[in-house]
Amino acid sequence: MTDRDESIANDLKSAKELSGNSDELNAQGVQIIDNAKAEASAIIEKSIEEAKNIASDNIAKKQQKLDLDYQVFIDKLNKEKDDLKSALLNEMPLVKESLKVKLGNL
Repeated sequence: MTDRDESIANDLKSAKELSGNSDELNAQGVQIIDNAKAEASAIIEKSIEEAKNIASDNIAKKQQKLDLDYQVFIDKLNKEKDDLKSALLNEMPLVKESLKVKLGNL
């Protein structure tokens, strides 16, 4: 019986060692998964920040282009206004003369 008891004791000891090893391996696996999750989270945050920076740069460039286009439009509009004013002032004597003639005919 002692051989049998000794064999059972050895088997229990081996089982406990294997159980201890599996607990250790399980803990290592959990640690690896936690590290991978943290790394993935950091990569995602970095990617989001880079995307925000790129979008912000694109918006700033587009805003700058729109401001430039608007200024060109305003300058062109002011030039057309000045040209129209000059044309009307140049035609003013003809209009006055035409009115004098029409009023004189009445």
